[in-house]
Amino acid sequence: MKPNPKQQKRQDLFDKACDGLLSEAESRELEDILKNDEEARRQLAGLLACNALLRREKSTLGKLEQSNGEDTSSTTPFPKTRTLLGYAASAACAAILVSLIWASSIRNKEASPATAPITPMEPDVATLTRTVQCKWAGSEVPTVEGSRITAGQLHLLEGLATVTFDSGAELIMEAPASVTIIDAMNCRLQHGTVVADVPEQAKGFTVVTDETTVVDFGTRFGISASRDGKSVVNVLQGVVEVEHHKTKETKRLTTGGRIDFGGWTDARIPQPGSTSDNDLREPPRWNPLIVENAREGWHLLSTAFGNGRDTYVRSDPKFGPFGGESFFRVKYTSHNQSLIRKGYVAFDLSAFRRQEIEDAQFILHLEPTDLGFASLVPDSTFTIYGLVDGPDDSWKEDELNWKNAPGHLDDPVQHLATDRLVKLGTMTVEQGVQNGSRLIQGHALVDFLNQDTNGEVTLVLVRETDEQDNGGLVHSFATKEHPSNTPPLLRLKVK
Repeated sequence: MKPNPKQQKRQDLFDKACDGLLSEAESRELEDILKNDEEARRQLAGLLACNALLRREKSTLGKLEQSNGEDTSSTTPFPKTRTLLGYAASAACAAILVSLIWASSIRNKEASPATAPITPMEPDVATLTRTVQCKWAGSEVPTVEGSRITAGQLHLLEGLATVTFDSGAELIMEAPASVTIIDAMNCRLQHGTVVADVPEQAKGFTVVTDETTVVDFGTRFGISASRDGKSVVNVLQGVVEVEHHKTKETKRLTTGGRIDFGGWTDARIPQPGSTSDNDLREPPRWNPLIVENAREGWHLLSTAFGNGRDTYVRSDPKFGPFGGESFFRVKYTSHNQSLIRKGYVAFDLSAFRRQEIEDAQFILHLEPTDLGFASLVPDSTFTIYGLVDGPDDSWKEDELNWKNAPGHLDDPVQHLATDRLVKLGTMTVEQGVQNGSRLIQGHALVDFLNQDTNGEVTLVLVRETDEQDNGGLVHSFATKEHPSNTPPLLRLKVK
């Protein structure tokens, strides 16, 4: 069938545009067609969509051409112009056509909505290469692992997500975090924590926060930013340049360097002497005089009951005691002997004297930390030990430290006095997870509780897993002082 002359003319103009052979008169003619012909605009929209698909699937198309006996050794990544229903355009063609549409829209500002210019598809600038225990909400770009992504926002509620930019830069988001992808060399951190790993070819990769602009010079660095504009920059390796937006001051940081903008503090630690209306009006989350009946023979006991306690010790003697904080911290590292931390939890069992415990669970609740980077710590194993019954159970939160902690050895390699501790169980916290609960249960825990003679038991929590590099995450667990999260619990079933 002979082609319609109008369609043939339109196709000829498209072909000439692709080849860069349009005369000035023909350029004006094509503009008029796009401005006045809705069918032409729909056709062009299909061309642009097809072009984007070809960019994404060029390797697959190359294999198809090869199977049809075509030569694929050419550097041209797309099929010829007249393939794909006669309208598939090359990248150059698409660029020319978009510019023509834009020119037409400028000349026809009073055009009706039906003749509005067609917006070209945004180019992909990165790939979501890895996701670990991720939960997303409100993201503007795909969040499935392996997805190609354009400019837009990523909102990560839980877990770790790795974005690999086309420049080669790699950005690890540590939940909760919100990042806007701008292009292959730039992104913006609204809030949360990210770790950037920038190879040589991506030098100049930039991360912007409300307070700072961080330009990388081939390195690895971490940034934390809060919703109120505060930010902290840590250089893990290499060199970065940091500009403070308000003062316009620029600083260069090298390996181990850190800069803090906005007086970063941990608001979750209750301030002593606080007498706000809320403090006076709101009851405590857990009543220390009550053991809660959980039905079917189970009872729930927290560290807020009686003489219960929860705190931690740190290997650097300059820090502590930490009694009264809203969380206790746990970490093991072979990279810095002053940063090791162990948790101590005590329960008052006086309400269960002369009762045999049939089953038991020890439950801890994770709390998001403000120290270290989750991407530097793999899935972590924690071991819980029970302190052998004796006078060491009488330790006090406001006096406990690395030197006097019960069941402790001040040894550079082994920090546990195994002759005074009984292993009760292990639990795992997956990489990047900083919410939820973990527990141990079993005969070892039940036997340990039934052997108690003084009405108090002490449990010691240590992390067995080392960090992959200095600056790894410090895990945190809620204590009885936490204003909203649940403190350490014993769930007991008695006969």
